This record gives sequence, structure tokens and C-alpha cells, in this order.
Amino acid sequence: MLRPNGKSMTQSSTPLAGKTVVITRAARRADSLAAKLRAYGAEPLIYPTIAHGPPDDPALLKAAIRRMAGGEFDFVVLTSATAVRAVATHAEALGLKPKTLLAAVEPAAVGSATAHVCGELLGRTPSLMPEQFLGTALPAVLGDLAGRRVFLPNAAIAKPELEQQLLAAGALVERVVAYRTIPAPDNGIDMGALLGAGAIDAITFTSGSTAEFFVRKIGPQGLAAVAGSIIACIGPSTADTCRSLGLAAHVVAAVYTESGLADALAAYVGSTQNP
Repeated sequence: MLRPNGKSMTQSSTPLAGKTVVITRAARRADSLAAKLRAYGAEPLIYPTIAHGPPDDPALLKAAIRRMAGGEFDFVVLTSATAVRAVATHAEALGLKPKTLLAAVEPAAVGSATAHVCGELLGRTPSLMPEQFLGTALPAVLGDLAGRRVFLPNAAIAKPELEQQLLAAGALVERVVAYRTIPAPDNGIDMGALLGAGAIDAITFTSGSTAEFFVRKIGPQGLAAVAGSIIACIGPSTADTCRSLGLAAHVVAAVYTESGLADALAAYVGSTQNP
């Protein structure tokens, strides 16, 4: 349903010109992706489907952070920028200086965005990072894990594969819930009506949870109307979740970053306009 808008679509630099592209990630993390989409000419529509809340029992996270600061772990594995922010926030609540937390532990990160936020908030940019931005690719870059102590702060809904792989490699893993993924508050956008009117050209998903909560928000009627929109996923794991929910995965980024997602969507639309 890529509709014409009266503008020339032959300019390769703006293949998304006039296209309304929905951003479903948490509101506080939407601006960067919106800017990347605008650079391709898109009209981003921020429609957060998820938000992040504290763990049910913050005491467990705080205790692990205190022990990390005391040198009781060999590695801390950070799988998202949200996990980094949670660690920094709870460290401050303990009276600890976030930028000193990693002095006695080796940080590892999944993804360049996570590594960047780690450097900003915790004072050290991880050098241990897999080429593929997948949690399951991380154990391979940590070396011999037999008997090594690993602190894994992540989401309450995190899949168990990473923890299982670390344990299978011989690590002593302490996995602690750092945050909960919860439904985003209503921001006044009637997505069902927009979908029904054919006003949405593409929808981006940056995690499986953004897709799951999107489907919950729009309901069965909205889901039926999604068929007219391009579904763009940040990577194969997110694409698998979309398919399991009845969403097509037209675009799957080869580079699992916001830039990779914007690039992949722009390339897909450009190829449909100029076959």
C-alpha cells in the first residue's frame, strides 16, 4: 500500500519520502530511530508499545551490584541499554558511583548501542562484543568460562538461552531481573483506525516484546488491517516473533541496529519503487 504523494520517488537518498513509518519501541528510545528514518524522507509516527519498570524485588539487583563493585564477579554481561540504565540507577540508589562499578569486573555487551550507553553511564566501553548482535553469540567471545563468575542483569521476560549457554560453558551465572517490560501508556493515537484507513506504510519492531505488545494493543481487528503495511524487523529473532504472532516479516535487517533497520527498510522500499 505504498501510495504516491505527488513527489518524485527517483531520488535514491529519500526512498521513504512521504511514507508514514510507525516506531513501536519505548518512548525514551524512539528519537534516534525517528531521526534515521527522517533522513530517508519518512514521516515517523511514535507509537510506543512497551515501557520499562523496576524489578518486583529491587533488593536482589542492588545486592548483586554491590557485590560486583566489590569484585565478586569476573564478567558482567549487558544485553541492552535498558539493563545498563537499570544498573546505573540502582547503583546511585546505593550511594555508589556508577562510573566506578566496572573497575574490578570485565564488561561484555550485546550490540554497539548497549556498549555506547555502558561507556556513558558506567564509565567503560566493553571490548567484549560479538560481531552478531545476539545474546547467544556472546559466550564465544568470553573465552574459557569454566568456574568464572558471571553477573547477568536483564529483563524479566528475557529468554533463557544466553544463561543456559553460559552455564553449559562452565560459568557460575547469577542472573538477576534488572527491569520489567510493561505495556506503554496510551499516547492518544488510534492505531486501529489509522491501519483501517490505510494510513500506515510501515511498522518497525526492535524486539520481540514490541511486536507482542503491539498486537495486544491493536487487537484482532487491527491485526487484520496490518496486512497492508510493511513489517520491518531489527533482526531474525524479532522476525520469528512477528511470524508467530501472525505478522509478516517483509524486512529483516542484516545489521541488528537502528541504522541497520532504517537502511533495510529504505532499501526494501526503494527496490519496490525501482525494480
